[in-house]
Amino acid sequence: MALNDRDLHAQGKACIEVAQEEKGNSFFARYGPMVEDAVTGYADDLTAIGSADAAMKLESDQSRAAFKKLNERVTYHLGMVTIEMPHLDRTSLGDIPGSRGELLLFADSFIELVEEQGAELYNREEVLEEMNVLENDARTELDESSDAEELFHKAVAQKNASREKLRTVISVFKAGARRIHGVKSRQYRTLRDSAFKGKGGKPPKI
Repeated sequence: MALNDRDLHAQGKACIEVAQEEKGNSFFARYGPMVEDAVTGYADDLTAIGSADAAMKLESDQSRAAFKKLNERVTYHLGMVTIEMPHLDRTSLGDIPGSRGELLLFADSFIELVEEQGAELYNREEVLEEMNVLENDARTELDESSDAEELFHKAVAQKNASREKLRTVISVFKAGARRIHGVKSRQYRTLRDSAFKGKGGKPPKI
């Protein structure tokens, strides 16, 4: 089973420590900086994905709240319009939908209906003003939520690429440590996957 993100990061840092101990060896002198660069990039991408995840959840919550408000108010106003104008032709509206995209279309249709047939409504202007504001807010929040989700997926893709880069250079580094110092050496044993699995990013005890 592959190492999790925290354990792989800790394994990379352990490689850096071994490289610092072995500065006089040309192999470690070459691959130590490569591991350090990969660890730094991976750490940055882990931080970025955490920020992107938090932003996505915030935008999702705000979008959910905006559509909840839109649903509540269009339901209320539709009921009041039906009471005040029972002769109103609302066949084009149908039932209030559950999906967000369809709710936006429903709100647009309701606004158009009030504009065209609601001249006698006592609060026509107030209804139109509120519904236009709520519909615009919901549309904006939906766009921002979609953008945040897209950025999150891009952050995930970037993190996965950094993870593969780090995993590859660690594999080379471990193979070099094994070849140079032997399978039973402290240098190699501190870098094995088994020394990190399930440790939650904690360094191995050798």
